[in-house]
Amino acid sequence: MSITIFLDFDGVIRVPAGERKEFDFCQKRMLMLSHMAKAAGAKIVVSSDWRNMESFEEIKRYLSPHLNGLLHEDWKTPIVGHRHNEIQAWLDKYHQQTRYVVLDDFRKHFDGASEEMLNRLVLCTNRHGLQASQSAEIFKQLSK
Repeated sequence: MSITIFLDFDGVIRVPAGERKEFDFCQKRMLMLSHMAKAAGAKIVVSSDWRNMESFEEIKRYLSPHLNGLLHEDWKTPIVGHRHNEIQAWLDKYHQQTRYVVLDDFRKHFDGASEEMLNRLVLCTNRHGLQASQSAEIFKQLSK
């Protein structure tokens, strides 16, 4: 059985930083996610729109050094419509039991998603991103 974390960037690991509050990749959040993924034995699959704009090498550079070594060999969801459909298409491709969690900041991406996926969705806030207080829910989803 594989264990997978579907990862959006903006509002999860890419949050407002500095005085101008421009979004930037947050090393603290990436390190926290890295610890969670390693503890759970999980691989990361990028579900963020960034997967469409950047190459694999660029994505690895953004996630370096904390997360790029944790990317699944099939590192991104396919482009097939709504985010929940893209995640489901990735899951269907592997025809295996997969424990997973979805980290995102935009609930609307999951309108029409299955109850199963909605139960595995951990919503972050755009302003604050992934929080340590969400780790219990993440581990709970990865253990089911």
